[in-house]
Amino acid sequence: MASFYIPMSLSYASNLAHIPAINGLYAFAVNPLIYAILGTCPQMVVGPEAAGSLLTGNVVRDSINKGAGNESDDLVHAQIAGVVTGMFEEVLEVLSE
Repeated sequence: MASFYIPMSLSYASNLAHIPAINGLYAFAVNPLIYAILGTCPQMVVGPEAAGSLLTGNVVRDSINKGAGNESDDLVHAQIAGVVTGMFEEVLEVLSE
């Protein structure tokens, strides 16, 4: 599994999300570990995926193109997008109950 997930994680981070490739390895190693402890759905994708990386890359590129930062701020923009997405999911979870 790792023989194709590691290169895929690196590629998703650098080519699709426009962030340093090491972050792809973090997503490959840390997310499944947290999910193994807290998760309940066996069908859930817990590592890096193309759709999520592509959406993150679009947010990063749009914010840079609008003048909200420069090329060196890619990682900061991706982190902000992740935090906002997490907060949005939590609000939806609370509202659905």
